[in-house]
Amino acid sequence: MAPVYVGLFAAAGVWVEQKLISPSVNWLRYVYPALLVMSAMLLLPLVIPILPVEKFISYSNAIGVKPGSSENKKLSELPQFYADMFGWKEKASDVAKVYQSLSKEDRTKCAVFSNNYGRCGAIDFFGKELGLPKSIGSHNNYWIWGPRNYTGEVVIILGGKMEDQLNYFASCELAGVSTCSYCMPYENNVNIFLCRGLKAQFKEVWKGVKHYE
Repeated sequence: MAPVYVGLFAAAGVWVEQKLISPSVNWLRYVYPALLVMSAMLLLPLVIPILPVEKFISYSNAIGVKPGSSENKKLSELPQFYADMFGWKEKASDVAKVYQSLSKEDRTKCAVFSNNYGRCGAIDFFGKELGLPKSIGSHNNYWIWGPRNYTGEVVIILGGKMEDQLNYFASCELAGVSTCSYCMPYENNVNIFLCRGLKAQFKEVWKGVKHYE
């Protein structure tokens, strides 16, 4: 229905202009735009992150606006559009610590995997400066791009549970936990696993891990 409102706004604009022709209400021509600007400035931090985090939290509390999620996710102090901007660099840094702890031989064949495109994107974006290889993943386009040429001998997995990883690998260890402030709650305390010995060929496993949404 949204496109219909374009015509209604135009029609209403003509109606308002005709009403404001009268000298008795002509002053509204100047007051109305000022009110629009003032209300827009008041609500701007709710749609654009122009305030520092602490000030935004105080601001939203002051005007009585509770954090919201477009995906019905659990929230903390920030709405989802703002919280989704936090935690990615920390994830890449924490994965890099595990990667750098490997021997040189293991690093040459180590894949970095996640079942979440945001986490994969964080590895690819921030990992360049941290010496990380490009990530592979089962989510959306990352699944289409496949497992590249990795054999599954050594894989760092960002996210998931131990029992899930052991379904695919001969051995896994919890190598770290990535934490973040102000991020979405489900992006905090994310496990980092170091797994070895994929039980089947990567290309065969890949067929069953597709995660599209």
